[in-house]
Amino acid sequence: MEENHSVAIIGDNPEALLLSVLYAEAGIPNYLVGPFGDDGRTHSNRPGLEEALWLLGIFKKSGKITITPDYHRLHLSQVRTLILATHASSTDETNALEMTVRNLAPELVSGTTIAFAGLCKPSYTSSVIKSTIEKHGGVKVGVDTNLYYIPLFWAGERIQEFKEKRKVLAGFGGAISNPFQEELLRVFPTLSLAPTVEIAEASGLYSAISREVGRALELELAKMSETHGINYISRARIDRNKHSTLKLPAKERSKTRASSSLHKRRVPVSDS
Repeated sequence: MEENHSVAIIGDNPEALLLSVLYAEAGIPNYLVGPFGDDGRTHSNRPGLEEALWLLGIFKKSGKITITPDYHRLHLSQVRTLILATHASSTDETNALEMTVRNLAPELVSGTTIAFAGLCKPSYTSSVIKSTIEKHGGVKVGVDTNLYYIPLFWAGERIQEFKEKRKVLAGFGGAISNPFQEELLRVFPTLSLAPTVEIAEASGLYSAISREVGRALELELAKMSETHGINYISRARIDRNKHSTLKLPAKERSKTRASSSLHKRRVPVSDS
């Protein structure tokens, strides 16, 4: 394994792939542990995923991303940031995640930062992820290792839109680790801090539900626009932007933003 890879991202869903690509674009080499880019399939009906796989090929060639099919092959002594990018929204998903955490816990070294990135029910991170790490790893979260939660949900959008969506981060044991926060700010410039992990968990679920509700409302607004000859969708978006109250503290913004030049290139899309 290459010594300059200190970040490992484990997952088999699009969020893991997108996170790995965004880390690489921010200049942070990483291991992507999962079945990505080797099946020969194309995703011409999912442009965000097609774009991510295209970038994955570029970063693999440059050495910024190393794909590792099995997390058992990771040398955790070399990994300083371990990200579990998956959801815990079904029985199969939760069983697989909990088994992964249970197997990884004994190999964790003191000082490793662990982050769970996905959707889950409130209190899941503390009652399952945190307790499993402490029970099977023999470490104390907040003392020997740090554990954080960031809700991630990909709804089919392109990479740049996914990157710019509002993200929240929460941790256990007080203040967020500055190096990890700065690392994430290079990946997600809109990152803000949630006061508790439970609030972050609820925020992630609300955002996912809100998006689906918003799509349904836009369909209704489109029908109304056709009937009345008024573009209600544009009016709704303008009003929403005009009254937005979200303001990020200056201290939580990264002074260095990753270049977005890769996203301006035309992505070749093949027919499946």
